[in-house]
Amino acid sequence: MKKFSAFISALILASALVSCSSSDSSSSESSAPQVSQENSIEESTEELTEEQTEKVTEEVQEETVQETSEDSQEKSEPQTVPPEEVGYEGMTAVYADSLADGEYDISVDSSSSMFKIKKCKLTVADGQMTASMVMGGTGYQWLFLGTADDAANADESAYIPYTEENDTYIFTVPVNALDEIIDCAAYSKKKETWYDRQLVFRADSLSDIAFKEVKGNTVETLGLADGVYNMEASLSGGSGKASISS
Repeated sequence: MKKFSAFISALILASALVSCSSSDSSSSESSAPQVSQENSIEESTEELTEEQTEKVTEEVQEETVQETSEDSQEKSEPQTVPPEEVGYEGMTAVYADSLADGEYDISVDSSSSMFKIKKCKLTVADGQMTASMVMGGTGYQWLFLGTADDAANADESAYIPYTEENDTYIFTVPVNALDEIIDCAAYSKKKETWYDRQLVFRADSLSDIAFKEVKGNTVETLGLADGVYNMEASLSGGSGKASISS
């Protein structure tokens, strides 16, 4: 009987030990994934933080390099272009009273390659002349007849604005005389600075009909009678392939 009781007690004790072992094992297994999950979250957070930090650092470096490059380029750009000579030797001023009223195409010399004039129309009326210059670009906001220093100190009402036509700028300026150097200041929109320019409206580019008095000799001034005459003629310029036989 005592042996049977001892056997029963041993069996109960063994069952209790097995139950405890299973409980501990389950507890260990359930806690293990939790620890693993926490470690995974920490690693992902660290990786995300490193990626964000690297991205921000790269963006800052790119912006710094770009700003440095732009600053260097702006400093290396010339502020002025050496002026070119305008007009020609021995030119004499031609005033409005020497011209017939009308509109004429005329060539314009510019002292700066940055101040390009595509074409120009001269208007003569009532003893006054104006020139409408079609510009090669849209970089200038105003013109001023005078030097850049004078323009900077002048009232804005003295500035000559452009008119826009077919995406081109046209400046219309008064002209005192042809074949005369005219000081003209141009205001750069980008640089916000006045630049000195010189212009010459070339009288030698006008057609003969623009002049009240015909240039050169006429039949009347030569006093020629009706008849047939031989005369000398020559060609210049071009390719040199053309010639006069008689």
